[in-house]
Amino acid sequence: MHKRMLATVGIGAIVLGIGGAAAAATARDPASETNAEAEYTAAHRAQARVSATEAERTAKSEHPGSAFDTHLEDEGAGLRWETKISDGSRVWEVQVDAASGRVVSSQPEE
Repeated sequence: MHKRMLATVGIGAIVLGIGGAAAAATARDPASETNAEAEYTAAHRAQARVSATEAERTAKSEHPGSAFDTHLEDEGAGLRWETKISDGSRVWEVQVDAASGRVVSSQPEE
């Protein structure tokens, strides 16, 4: 009985270990995501008519606070600056069109 319980616990630990490894492998690595965003921004900065500073200023006019994590992206709707704004109680994700300088999206970060 004792051996059977140990075997069951051992198998359960193996299953949990494999499941945990799979979950870890599918989780996004924040450092690699930040590096990819920085590389994309560097490669496309010359295409933006609006500077990162101007985009941050525009984003802060939408939600006053502290701007951080400003980078370029294109998710199929054209080149945009994405800026995160912390107002002290919430973080906002504001997207500014890199050509026109207009706010195209403003929502709480998930």
